[in-house]
Amino acid sequence: MVAMENILSGSMDQLLWAGPGETPFLNALMRFIDRRGPPARLFSDRGTNFRRADKDLQVALRHWDTHVTLQETLRRNDIEWVFQPPMASHMGGVWERQIRSIRKILSSIIGSKKIDDDRLHTLFCEVEATLNSRPLTATPGSVLKPEALTPDHLLRVGAGTRVSLNDMSIGDSFRRRWIHAQALADRFWKRCVNVRLSPSRNLRAGDLVLVIDPHLPRNQWRLGQVTQTFPGMDGLVHKVRLRTDSGELLRPIVKLCLLEGYAMAPSPRPCTA
Repeated sequence: MVAMENILSGSMDQLLWAGPGETPFLNALMRFIDRRGPPARLFSDRGTNFRRADKDLQVALRHWDTHVTLQETLRRNDIEWVFQPPMASHMGGVWERQIRSIRKILSSIIGSKKIDDDRLHTLFCEVEATLNSRPLTATPGSVLKPEALTPDHLLRVGAGTRVSLNDMSIGDSFRRRWIHAQALADRFWKRCVNVRLSPSRNLRAGDLVLVIDPHLPRNQWRLGQVTQTFPGMDGLVHKVRLRTDSGELLRPIVKLCLLEGYAMAPSPRPCTA
């Protein structure tokens, strides 16, 4: 799998990579360009973190910055490929951390199971849909129902629209494969919502937060606006009262993720210790 993250929009693309050679990667790169357009820059490490079983891939990656065919493809599409130094994946920052989290979750739910290409491709598309539906930052919305910006808003019209096959008449064999792919996607969703970071500062009345709830349907993210905070003896806020579209909730901060870039004065309400 090749995971491509757009640093500006926060969107993710999961691409199947058929093998360790240069040609399969070029095909994956061209599929990405056909889907999203040519990137100005590609950032990657040199693959020194790959397991021993992928020695051929390690060798290929070490020489790709001088590979003639690959460099010609990049030049023709005005793409600059920036390689990180060996043993320095931490220099990737946000995108490296995001890809590492995705890889860890996928490894845990797939493990050593054998999955055919059709189900694997479906799973990757479902994972992509989950990642691109996640709230990135808050945007000014109505007072009663604030909204968050997602990568899908920047990628396509009709963000959030999903097609369900539950009521379709399909064959048993196809249904079993489809249910299996959906079950794996649901497991990814439940793991994904639990890796969000706790707020990096004290929450304040008016903040917009993402409410962590793995019991929600896949790709449904609950937003809430803080109306009241409850500081502890240490002066840190440990729980807050929220206004959501389904009513008021009381939640600990470990179940919340602050969406930066938004602050709205809620109805006046005193804080209590």
